[in-house]
Amino acid sequence: MIVWVFFSYLSLNLPSCSFFQLPFCLCRNLKTLFLEESTIIKEHDGQWLHEIALNHTGLEHLNFYMTDLDKVEFQDLELIARRCPLVCLKISDCDILDLVGFFRAAVTLEEFAGGSFNAQPELNGDGDSNDQLGRYSAVMFPQRLCQLGLTYLGNGEMPIVFPIAARLRKLDLLYAFLDTEGHCILLQRCPKLEILEVKLKVLPPLPL
Repeated sequence: MIVWVFFSYLSLNLPSCSFFQLPFCLCRNLKTLFLEESTIIKEHDGQWLHEIALNHTGLEHLNFYMTDLDKVEFQDLELIARRCPLVCLKISDCDILDLVGFFRAAVTLEEFAGGSFNAQPELNGDGDSNDQLGRYSAVMFPQRLCQLGLTYLGNGEMPIVFPIAARLRKLDLLYAFLDTEGHCILLQRCPKLEILEVKLKVLPPLPL
């Protein structure tokens, strides 16, 4: 049996690790919790996130990207956004529609990655893209957001990025479902982009 005892640290970085369960004795002064690509055998149904939401007010970076920690209450994320000066959030798969309240509350957020687009368009011909965009029209990203990575972003959902595209400095499209044309359309709207993460096969051929 492993007993976690953490009292005075400000940052806990545990990337690509394996745990039986997440630590609950997290320091209340914690500023960074980094669990990207970690494996947690017993998850406690999101209780770990609820504990953070109730007991922490200084969290700035929360990362459980590419993990199986998908049993979270979105009200807890919203409470963290209201109580903490959250700068970065990277999460596992969850529908972006469930994060509307979080994005409204996260006024200090500068980086977001993860999420998904689970609402599928009806098969009705030319209106598919408009229908899909309509489903996600309520999603409005925070004003400070300048680093973005949306999992499973497709051509039909791409326009939700347009309002903030001009201020994006980092764009992660590694797990996007955009075709070549979609990539080109989006990148043309990002004049301040400094970092682009993308699969090379989707890029158009360079001129000789």
